Amino acid sequence: MDGLKRTNRSVWLVLLIVAIGIIIGNMAGDAMSSVLPFFSKSIPIGMDDFSLKLYILDFHFGFLVKLNVMGLIGGVIGLLMVNR
Repeated sequence: MDGLKRTNRSVWLVLLIVAIGIIIGNMAGDAMSSVLPFFSKSIPIGMDDFSLKLYILDFHFGFLVKLNVMGLIGGVIGLLMVNR
């Protein structure tokens, strides 16, 4: 059982480090977009907006990630750092 907890933690740690790499990469890409406009191009991934309207309740759900070139590079660097 102890091995399962370590495996689950390591998966969450990998996801966290890759997500941090993507966030830092996206921020770097936005900062460098004035110098190189290629870095400002982003790809939206996810669903924009889902709404369910009932008689007295309205539910809205959306999840959208905009990923640019530097975000991809940051995610790969984060993945390489975890595998070290």
